[in-house]
Amino acid sequence: VGGDVLCYNDLARAMAPYYSVYGIRSPALDDTAAGFETLEALAVSYADHIQQVAEGPFRLLGQSLGGILALAVARELEQRGQRVQAVVMLDSFSPAHLRERQSTGADLLGTALGVGLGAGNELTASPDLTALYNNARQTGVLPEEMEWPQFQRLYQVVQQNHQLATQFDGPLPAAETLHFTARDNSSGEQSGTSWQQLLPALKSEPMPGGHETMMQDKFATPLAERIHSLLSSFADPAQN
Repeated sequence: VGGDVLCYNDLARAMAPYYSVYGIRSPALDDTAAGFETLEALAVSYADHIQQVAEGPFRLLGQSLGGILALAVARELEQRGQRVQAVVMLDSFSPAHLRERQSTGADLLGTALGVGLGAGNELTASPDLTALYNNARQTGVLPEEMEWPQFQRLYQVVQQNHQLATQFDGPLPAAETLHFTARDNSSGEQSGTSWQQLLPALKSEPMPGGHETMMQDKFATPLAERIHSLLSSFADPAQN
């Protein structure tokens, strides 16, 4: 949701023996970059970056809102005549679920930071962004090196990305779609079931770990191996 790529480090290392792995940081995190008004515009930006560094066929992966973005980017690449072999979504909830849930800005920020800022938490209760920042610093939620301008930008990006993700609707890309649900998601909700209306044939596979921890530390290698096993079943000579 925050548009950064550091959360993928462990999984990227675990997948490196099988694939050339590239991570694309959201241009919106750059202080000099303008925001994106539509999901399609964001997908165009990502597709441009992808084609600058690699050649297809492509395999795209995204966690949380990144899974929805991966679908949009796959669609954009296919419209350009590119081959996308598969889209892998990691504990991504459907756009319809996001629209119905109506998460607060603080909830989204907590997801981006990998911490729980659920209902009843004093950080969530604060309507003032300055107070939210100060409380987060005092409680150790924010890294010490994160200054106020960076925090403001992150807050804007997580809200923007969430809003853009809710816009996704058909048509779907032709690429194969894989979905993995975090077995220990703190919300208790199963992300895979939220896709039944949009992707009725989608089968989601549960994996150990939480919403973000499923691709970190000890959980990264088994997830990478399972992804590789499923992708290998798709006949395609190129690996990107």
